[in-house]
Amino acid sequence: MLNRARLEPNEQKATKRMEKNSIARGFLRLLSDLIFWRDRGEVKFKRGERVRISSYEKIKKTLDVNNCYENLLFMERMAKFCGGDHEVLREVKWVYDECSKKMLWCKDIVVLKGLVCDGKGVLNGKDCDRSCLYFWKTAWLEKQ
Repeated sequence: MLNRARLEPNEQKATKRMEKNSIARGFLRLLSDLIFWRDRGEVKFKRGERVRISSYEKIKKTLDVNNCYENLLFMERMAKFCGGDHEVLREVKWVYDECSKKMLWCKDIVVLKGLVCDGKGVLNGKDCDRSCLYFWKTAWLEKQ
């Protein structure tokens, strides 16, 4: 810390501004660490890695009565991709839940490149134009 008494008035203002900026930068760094927190654990699939989606029968065995595995829904429209080879686009850590209006932390979920919902007949027979990405549990995937 500088001794402000020995500085000129303009230098004192500049020093005060630098100290405030340094505190703000520290706070922003801490805030960004909290917002963009990353699990430092094992990453099962990395970006660009080739994976094979398990067969539909194998995935079906993991699902509960609501067609979910660890609270992630497996939609029937995803079945057409089963058995195919695809590239991992990225790992999913956070998702915005539109029903509860909350950010939810995810575990063991990835997005595969090029696999998007076509939206045909989704809304009571009407088409949807959102082109949402399908989420895949890592348990449904096999490394190649």
